Amino acid sequence: MIGGGSTGLTDHRIPPLRQAPLVSSNNMKVSVFIILIIAFFTTCKSNRKYSTPTSSGTIDIHENKPSFAPFSKDTQLVLYSGLITLPKGWRLANDDTLLKTGDATSRYRFHNRNGKLVFLQYGLGTIGNPAEPNVLSNRFRKGYIKNNADTSDIIFTDNPVLNKIRRKSNYNFSSKTISTFQATFFKPKHSGNGFIGIYIDSIGQIAGNIADLVLYAESFDHIESKELEKMFQSLVIKDFK
Repeated sequence: MIGGGSTGLTDHRIPPLRQAPLVSSNNMKVSVFIILIIAFFTTCKSNRKYSTPTSSGTIDIHENKPSFAPFSKDTQLVLYSGLITLPKGWRLANDDTLLKTGDATSRYRFHNRNGKLVFLQYGLGTIGNPAEPNVLSNRFRKGYIKNNADTSDIIFTDNPVLNKIRRKSNYNFSSKTISTFQATFFKPKHSGNGFIGIYIDSIGQIAGNIADLVLYAESFDHIESKELEKMFQSLVIKDFK
């Protein structure tokens, strides 16, 4: 989920064909040797085998180039500071073309057996809870006040109005324990119409800032939702310190 670069062997101020006669035979031998070494490692990297599950059904997708074929059995993925098990028939989404951002956030996408996307994000730059975009944990209040941020359209979770708003919402909310963390489980009151997922408002800190986690999908029917709920329980996240 993470290119290559210039070897730096050519002085771009002098065209290569004009530079060649100026290179001594010894230097040329060294240059040829370096080029062969680079070509060898480049070939090895391009020929790196796609990862397949071990006998125990585990893949480290950061150590190996992942396959995007459906899994033949339930498969545990080793993530950055975490684990999750994808059901049989699910597969990894190809994220090679997505923009990579340096915002201290781990992002993963999966396809269920029907090709629908599932999103997992944790760190400092998640989208938050898609079912409650204007609701934040009261842990964030201090930071907002410190930075004089506008909180006029934000409801912190210690606000007594929140429960009333949730009752009028198109979603049902409940609590679940996921990987030792207290998570908010949200799902639409009518299956197939809205987001379903879990949101954990704090999994620890990164550089003194609160890291949260969200795992969600959209427009899942009843059967798909049950399979997703099973997947929630397989999630293991190490506490960020």
